[in-house]
Amino acid sequence: MKLEIDYKKITDAPYKKDTDSFFTFTPIEVESFVNLISKMNESSYYLSGFRGVGKTSFIKKVEEELEKTDNFVFIHAPIAKYDKYEILIRSLIRQFYFQFVGNKRYENLKTKNNSTIKDLGHSLENLNKQTFSSIDREFSSTKSIETERELTSVSYKDGTLFFLIALVATVLATVDLGSENNYKTAAQITSIGLTIGQGIKFGYTLIKKHKSKKETKETQKSLYDDEIAEYRFISILKEFKNAGVKPVFILDELDKLPIKEAKNVLYLFKSTLLSGHANFIVIGGQDLYYELYSVNEAEDPILSTLFSKTFHVPLKSSYELRNLFEKLIITKDFLKTDDNRIAYDQYVNWLVLESKKIPRKFLNLIKEELYFENDKAFIDIPQEFNRPANTELLNALDIVCDNISGHPKPIKDYIVINLFNKVDDILNLRTRDELNEYIQNLE
Repeated sequence: MKLEIDYKKITDAPYKKDTDSFFTFTPIEVESFVNLISKMNESSYYLSGFRGVGKTSFIKKVEEELEKTDNFVFIHAPIAKYDKYEILIRSLIRQFYFQFVGNKRYENLKTKNNSTIKDLGHSLENLNKQTFSSIDREFSSTKSIETERELTSVSYKDGTLFFLIALVATVLATVDLGSENNYKTAAQITSIGLTIGQGIKFGYTLIKKHKSKKETKETQKSLYDDEIAEYRFISILKEFKNAGVKPVFILDELDKLPIKEAKNVLYLFKSTLLSGHANFIVIGGQDLYYELYSVNEAEDPILSTLFSKTFHVPLKSSYELRNLFEKLIITKDFLKTDDNRIAYDQYVNWLVLESKKIPRKFLNLIKEELYFENDKAFIDIPQEFNRPANTELLNALDIVCDNISGHPKPIKDYIVINLFNKVDDILNLRTRDELNEYIQNLE
């Protein structure tokens, strides 16, 4: 049986506004998270879920709802890329700067409160620059230097002598001692010289003040100190909060770290997560959730009190996955015959069983079966799927899963995955000997 598929709808990209997405969520699932972020005081939250269920898409849907108000600013930062806490802080500062200033929301906020938002932008820009290198600032200073030089004459007694000689010389210069001009000239020169000399001594001290300007350049380095990086980061978060701007940090990919390393990152980041000046959403996997679920205050007081609430993105139901598949089919004329409908049902149920109700795995299985003819995409359903086993088995599993109660959603999903793993082992048995061996192992 040949099914024509609308391949343009097949995408495993995260949810995006105004585009078709394979990852969908009910309003109830999103609304509870939105209410906490928008109405409660700033805190930290943990988002769990198996890989491929759509955790990132769920967060983007939450963002879409919160962005209806201008106060929220979202900053995405992967955690798994950084093996040191100081580097993580640097990354958060940089992502904060680029995603805030580069966002059109920044312009909207500046329009409403121009000076305050601009100041926040400048503060964040300076802190961002410091994460890359030291900043050199040059200062020009002017220093006035006064120097005194004293030129004094000879002693006072010598001055009196000079005065008498100058007086005699002046008199002689005015008296005609003969016709000889050379005597007059000599006397006049002597008079003038001695008069100048007396002026120097007579108590007139020449003080010469010399002022000069000297420019010096002093270099001051404003170093980015890793030891106070967290303090600076929290301080600027406080400034944003006081200005009415609400940063929401999405710390993703924690599930890519080994459980021990993931816990160490959270321990080091504790004071920032609990600062109360911004919301932090840590996206992790199931393994860390099991740690959170099992710890108590006596064993791990830090980890058990780190998050105010845990949200979980659940596995899809068989019904949801079936609806997603039907949306990909262009025409359903093939369903008019009973044989075709049975084959179709068996095939879709097989997809659900193989995917273990994980949307991304479900989608990848479809991609593997896809082929093209004349720019059209098709899937051939083999005749081997025309058997009741898949439907009966999936129905039985759904009944068991629906009756799992008394456990949080993440634990329920853990049980479901293990049930599907056991079924998968059974379906892969090919001979009676393999079946007998499997039963013996269970015993």
